Amino acid sequence: MAQERKRILIADDNRNLRMIMCMTLSETYQVKQVGDATTLEKALNEEEFDLLIADLNLPKGSATEILRRSDTLQIGKHRIKGWSMPTLVVTGMDPDDEEVRAAHRMVSVFAVLHKPIDMALLRHKVDEALATPWHMEAKDACLNAAGTRKVLVVDDSLEFRQLIASILDGQGIETRTCGNPIDALRLCAVHRFDLMLLDFVLEGCMGDEVLLQMTKHLPVDMLPRVLIVSGFGDALDPELARRFPNVKGIICKPFDVDTMVEQVDSLIGAKQAAAAV
Repeated sequence: MAQERKRILIADDNRNLRMIMCMTLSETYQVKQVGDATTLEKALNEEEFDLLIADLNLPKGSATEILRRSDTLQIGKHRIKGWSMPTLVVTGMDPDDEEVRAAHRMVSVFAVLHKPIDMALLRHKVDEALATPWHMEAKDACLNAAGTRKVLVVDDSLEFRQLIASILDGQGIETRTCGNPIDALRLCAVHRFDLMLLDFVLEGCMGDEVLLQMTKHLPVDMLPRVLIVSGFGDALDPELARRFPNVKGIICKPFDVDTMVEQVDSLIGAKQAAAAV
């Protein structure tokens, strides 16, 4: 029996471009096309697809907003859907536009292609996306060069995230930040972080629930070491590190910046040294 062809959904308001993309891909894949955000969201809710190709700026809405609303995984009050479906973004917007930057940060976005689209490149990216097991850091491979130190800061205070990022960036550490557990899980699925600084009391959930869902949904080799950051550090479960072996310490707010940097350097250095042996 022939293997069923994988399904692709194309969302773009340019009918001619949709037709060209369909002709490029339909020999190998099942392709459906829609022209606006409302029809896109309806299709995603009613059918299953293996890949989405979406223009960012659609009539009746934004593709990134639809992707953010496509949720199934529950972490506290936070939910996520479409977790395993890769997305190719095609856009005529400026690469420095905030909407384009937001698309690059989304875990489901495998690549961003700028118009006019090279159809050979599109086909290559589609084949690559559908051949890549999800939860692989294909999108991030170029950033994971040997010797690069990467830290994720998860805190629902924007001011705190910006402060810690500026401190760590000044130490030559590549730093990403996010304010909720869903974005943390998405980022950890495609970026191999050396360390996560995790606020234990996030809006809508607690840190142990974040750790539990990360353990369930991420491969072991993608789980970062974790430093818990909390204003309630003395009241935390003393069994936390036993339940979650990747938890390597607790930083109590307010904290001494130099001490925090020393802890981060110690953990990252220890991980890199172990990897080099």
